[in-house]
Amino acid sequence: MTPIEIIALIAGILIIIKSLIWIAKPKIGLKVAEKFFKNPAVPIITYLILVLIIGFYVFQELTIAQIVAVLLMSSYLIKMVLSAYGKELMPLMRKVYSGTTWQKWFVILVMLIIVGIIGWGLFI
Repeated sequence: MTPIEIIALIAGILIIIKSLIWIAKPKIGLKVAEKFFKNPAVPIITYLILVLIIGFYVFQELTIAQIVAVLLMSSYLIKMVLSAYGKELMPLMRKVYSGTTWQKWFVILVMLIIVGIIGWGLFI
């Protein structure tokens, strides 16, 4: 199996486990999430490490155009699911848009890096 196939297999297994937990014991999943997100540094560092590891393999297999197309599709899927909770999400959106300057700049920096990678991949 290639690294990408192994990553896909792990993702599939995790999806099955998470689905079974949601069906059988939804409160366990909530308790795990509450502990995981209690300290914001923990998920940020965890996700950063996962992005770097997975990104290393993805960028070896796919072009930037393919990656961006999948990112766009994924973002619309997430938005579609979250749209059902629009009323509940609005307070969070207000908080995000009125957040501290460094929080806004971090998001903007990430978006600009993505745009730079797109430009580099498509035009250079």
